[in-house]
Amino acid sequence: MSWTFSYKRKQWTNPRIKAMLDAVPQGKMILLDYYCENKEVWKFTDGFYGQPYIWCYLGNFGGNTYLKGNIKTVNNSVTELLNGCQKGKVQGVGLTLEALDIMNPMMYEFVMEKAWDCSYTDVNDWICKYAQRRCGRPDGNVEKAWQILLQKVYSQASSRWHGIESLRPTIKLSEKKRNKSNSDYDNLVLLKVWGLMLKAENKSTDAYLTDLVNIACETLGNYAFGIETRMMSDYKAQDIGSFKKSSSEFLGVIAEIDRLAGSRRERLLGKWLNDARSFGVNTFEQKYYEQNARNILTTWGDKNQMLNDYAKRDWAGLIKGFYLKRWQMFVKALEKSLKNKTAFDETKFRDKITEFEWKWTLSNERYSDKPIGDSWAIAKELYDKYADKISCTTQEQN
Repeated sequence: MSWTFSYKRKQWTNPRIKAMLDAVPQGKMILLDYYCENKEVWKFTDGFYGQPYIWCYLGNFGGNTYLKGNIKTVNNSVTELLNGCQKGKVQGVGLTLEALDIMNPMMYEFVMEKAWDCSYTDVNDWICKYAQRRCGRPDGNVEKAWQILLQKVYSQASSRWHGIESLRPTIKLSEKKRNKSNSDYDNLVLLKVWGLMLKAENKSTDAYLTDLVNIACETLGNYAFGIETRMMSDYKAQDIGSFKKSSSEFLGVIAEIDRLAGSRRERLLGKWLNDARSFGVNTFEQKYYEQNARNILTTWGDKNQMLNDYAKRDWAGLIKGFYLKRWQMFVKALEKSLKNKTAFDETKFRDKITEFEWKWTLSNERYSDKPIGDSWAIAKELYDKYADKISCTTQEQN
């Protein structure tokens, strides 16, 4: 894996990279150009100095659930690679996604199709046919929704940034994060896509429902940023009445995301934990595998690690049983400081939440491993409930 050549670029100068690669007989190693949608290492190493390599699309850090990816950049990069000076040198196109249960299947399907087609892809035509496959038939509203996603949402490289519901609560949340959601697009764009998706003629295909829930969850997550901003403004103004109102709304939106996610089998924490437990042949092993499954999603190692929440995901159960509880603890602590007219103790709260996180990885409460509710009906209910609020909040932010 050539990730380190890019990540530690200051240390890995070209002479050092060449010395390492030349030390291995030509053809006796294959390198993974790990994160090509962000930086293609082959370009600044003269094609890895002759060693074979695979162009890879990452697109996913730790299994994070978000809509992101620059399809046009990938299209240009792979076409250039397979038809240009590296033709015959690059060994193939691959995926280095860091989890298989992804919520962003479109980008991976596109990359894998490019592996079999060296010509330049008409992405507008491709996305239209993709939309038809997802809903099972031609559908003007769904096709229009995906065209908007192509132009406005799938136009940025993958990153680890995510919705506020899964962020660790802190009064020191940077203004950069507080003033924008996890994407560079306007949330009204995603709200429009959500509305178009609800108008689909065929509402029964599994792929369509997966896409609908993904879009709705991300729209609500983006909206929650604005509410959190208002909540913190109310706190700073020492307005306890307004704080109670905004914090209640904020926590309510997070709970709604959990309910919507719970209608989809691919977004269930319970299934993840039960699958892990199934590897155990006795009670001790079942508990061991479950602890590891919980750990991966949350602390990513020991207590209070640097990569805490690296594998954060908007899954039913994980939201309500972990992320929401952290925010509830945060709101309770802020409200207490307002009532007592005392400063919020960030260090004390961080210690408390760190202890909660670690105890959660060691616990064994059960979560549903089966979907609950009708995905389309819940998505429609939440659209009707929040569409006007999202429009007003987004316009105020802009």
